[in-house]
Amino acid sequence: MEALKLALVILGIGIFGSASAIVVYDVVIAAQVRRMLKRPSSFYGARRASVVDDIEKREFAKSAQAEQQKGPVLPRWRRTATSV
Repeated sequence: MEALKLALVILGIGIFGSASAIVVYDVVIAAQVRRMLKRPSSFYGARRASVVDDIEKREFAKSAQAEQQKGPVLPRWRRTATSV
């Protein structure tokens, strides 16, 4: 009985310790996020992000033009009704 009691006490201390570690980790991550949000956007390379956005806009425009050239896409129910 004493061995079981000792095992449960050790297990309880271990669980409490792991819960404390998770809380500390969460507080550290929250502090890092708060610190990152206080920094200006130029610190993180906003120019690089705008270049990536421009590239994505061009690719989207190309795909939109390709979709327009294909013609309208019929709904699924209409495609099956016309193919029968």
